[in-house]
Order: sequence, then structure tokens, then C-alpha cells
Amino acid sequence: DGLARLMGQAELTKVRARNPKISEAFAAVIEKALEVKPEDRFVNAQQFKEALLDSQRNRQASSTMIPSQPSTTRPNSILVDQDGTQQEKSLGFPHILFQRKWLQVPLWIWAFTLLLVGILAFSMLLRQYPPSVRAALATGVIRSATIQPTGTQVIAGMQIPTNVYVGQTQTPSPTTFISPTPLPNLILIDTPTPTISPTPFGGSFGQIVFASNRSGTNQIWLMNMDGSGLTQITNIPEGACQPNFSPNGMSLVFISPCPDDKETYPGSGMFIINVDGSNLTPLPNVPGGDYDPSWSPDGNWIVFTSLRITNRPRIYLMNVQTLEVKRLSEQFSWDYQPSWSPDGKSIVFVSRRQGPVDLWVMQSDGSNQQRLTLSGTKINASPKWSPDGNLIVYTQALEPGGVSRLAVFSNVEGKTVEYGFDLGPTPVRDPVFSPDGLWILFTSWPDGRNHDIYLIAANGAAKTRLTDFASKEFDPVWRPMVP
Repeated sequence: DGLARLMGQAELTKVRARNPKISEAFAAVIEKALEVKPEDRFVNAQQFKEALLDSQRNRQASSTMIPSQPSTTRPNSILVDQDGTQQEKSLGFPHILFQRKWLQVPLWIWAFTLLLVGILAFSMLLRQYPPSVRAALATGVIRSATIQPTGTQVIAGMQIPTNVYVGQTQTPSPTTFISPTPLPNLILIDTPTPTISPTPFGGSFGQIVFASNRSGTNQIWLMNMDGSGLTQITNIPEGACQPNFSPNGMSLVFISPCPDDKETYPGSGMFIINVDGSNLTPLPNVPGGDYDPSWSPDGNWIVFTSLRITNRPRIYLMNVQTLEVKRLSEQFSWDYQPSWSPDGKSIVFVSRRQGPVDLWVMQSDGSNQQRLTLSGTKINASPKWSPDGNLIVYTQALEPGGVSRLAVFSNVEGKTVEYGFDLGPTPVRDPVFSPDGLWILFTSWPDGRNHDIYLIAANGAAKTRLTDFASKEFDPVWRPMVP
């Protein structure tokens, strides 16, 4: 009737109404333990236990009080009626009757009481454990240990292997062994050990492409960062250069003809080719010359410089799917060397529209064109974004025809800063960040003749020459990692 009691539809049946032979103190303890509200019950099992023991001690104390002299009168008991009035009632028997009545309580009453106490105590203790342990106790996952009479301890539910020695610890009898049980035939399957591949250098494919005239004409070549795996990709009689990768690293856009490493390429056009040299595809052009191609991060667009119509370098945008072309530069601008930002929203480029040769930036649709650098009479060229979009690496010469140095433009938290690298007497062209932003590739010719590909850390340290050939290498670019 616990639910009915909780809803106020019933009351607890008094324990003494069920069995009037138990004491009032004992009945009060049991009834308190059976209260439906937690605040009305004992706080814990220890309090419940102490209340039960106290009720028993009081009963035993009253039943073992033996007078020094036999009494000829019968002891009286004070009873309290339901209306609160006290009555003196003769018990009619000496104290020995109390002991007999106590001993005459049926055994099933004791068994029931002890069972009830055990259940209540266990439930109170169980509430102190987390739900996972309570679930384990409920399902029997946690088993208790049983002590064998031979002195060997065995955990219930635990299997002892048949080939393990089992003997008495206190009996000096000879050592005995249980014959091992034959194991079933097992088939061992070799699991290949996984091979942990090293992270490719620069956060890329670990490869670069560049233009080289080692075959007699300028062609596009592929090489591993350690100098191995040198592979020729193009074989065009008029030459090829200015390679730029698609975002997935599987295709290249480049220009041809390419007679030499120059700033402008009149009469050239753009081509797309797979890295393995297959599927050579020319892109449509008009008289003038298209060059400086740069593939967008989403792979849908190619921005480039063109001399079409006016023979003045201006920036155009081509849709790779539809091959539609749109001019981004203003009508009378002199713009070239465009490069995409990592998010594909902006394009940095070089412009001479206001006299000095500075870096400019615009939105990918040609809007919001703004000047970035204020370098005075210095000549800026070849801008490329860092992977995080916070830096732009480029070259800077003090005067037209002068030796170009490595420089970086920073735009972090709205603060723009230009600073140069002191690499000594090392001319620099075509700088480009690695995909992880930690390294910079560039072309250099310290001896004034032989152009090779070099590598430095992004802070300007650890300069290393990657190619060392008698031929001329230029236009390096990292191969991106396949997504």
C-alpha cells in the first residue's frame, strides 16, 4: 500500500495490530522504517540498527529486573489510552512471565523481521553507490568471494585453468597435478602491423614542380623535396613555364610558349595538363597573350594576366567549366601577377596605376580594389598569400633593374607592416609559401648566372639549395596535399 499511502489514500497498518505480542518500542522502530517519505525514515542503516538494538535492550532490561525479595504483590503497568489518559493496570504475573512471553514469540516473526531489516539496510547502503555499481549488483556482475574449507580461495564465477597446480597449503601430502586439458586447434592469423607514414615535408605532397631548360627548352618538371623522382611533365617545342596546381594537386595550368623567365609573355596561352603528363588541354584565348595563371581554392576559376585588346596587362577571370572570361581590372589600369587568398574571397596583385609599383587587393569579383603597400620608389613583384591569409610574401627591388630581395607584408588584427629579409647577396624571385606556412620556396642565382630553386624557413633561416644543375630552374610551386 506504499503508493496509496503516498497519495494520502491509506494509512500504515500498525505493526501491533498484526502482532500484539511485540513491544511498542520495537513496533515504533519498524513503523518508522516503513514510512513512505525519506525524511520520515532513518537517515541510514546504522541509525536503523541502533534503534532496533535500543528497543531490544529496553525490553531485556525490563524483563531481567529481579527484586531482592520475592514480592507478594503483582507489579503494575502504566498504560496510556488513545485519549491520553493514564491507567494503572495490574499485569497479574511476576517478571518471569515477561521472559516467557518474549521466548514464546513464533520463529517466523523473527525470520520475517530479520528479512525486512536486511532488505531495508541493503537498500539504504545501495543508494550510496553510483548507478553503474547498482546496476552491476542488480545483474550479478559483481560476485562475492567464497572461502573453501581447504584453505583455497576461489572467486565465484571465475574459472580455474585445468593445467594450474592445486594443492593443500597445510597438508604435507605429495604434490599433485591435474592433467592438462588439451586446447582446441587454434588458427593464428597474422595481422599486418600498421605503418606510420611520416608527415610530408611542408605539409604537402612532399613534391614541387618548376620550369627548367635542362632538356634544351623550358619545360615543367616534377621533383621530390630530397631531389629524387625527377620527372618531366611537358614536352612542348615552344617551351612551358609558370605552372600552378589545381586544389587537389592532380592537374596543372601553365603557359606556352615560354622562351625564358620574363615578366610579360606576349603571344602566350594557357594549358591544363594532368601531373602524369596526360590530357593536355589548351584554354581559349585571344590575340595578345595570357599568362600569370592562378587556380582558385575551390577549383572553379582561374585568374590570369592578359595583354588582349589594349596590349596593356590587366587581370581577367575565367570559369573553368564554362570558359567564360570576365575582366576584373579597371579600364586603364596596369595590373598583373594575381594570386588567390586561401579562402578564395580576395585576390592580391601588382599594379602601376598610380605610378609606384605596389601591391593591391580586390574582391574575387573585382570590387573594392585597395592599395596595400606604400613602398615609394621600390619595385614590388610576385605576391603570394600564406596559408592562414595573414601574410603576403613578395620580392622588392630598390630600383628598376635592381637586385630583388625577399619581403613580407603582414596584416594581423588590422595592423599592416612591411618588412624585408636579410639573406645577404642573394637575389630572389618567385617566392611561395609551403602549404603548412613554415617554409618558402624561391628562385635565386647568387653567382649571377646559374638559377636554382632554394628553400628557407618562414623566418628567413636555414637557407638550402634544392637544385644544383647547370641548367636554369625557375617558377617553383608546391604540390598541395590531396584532401
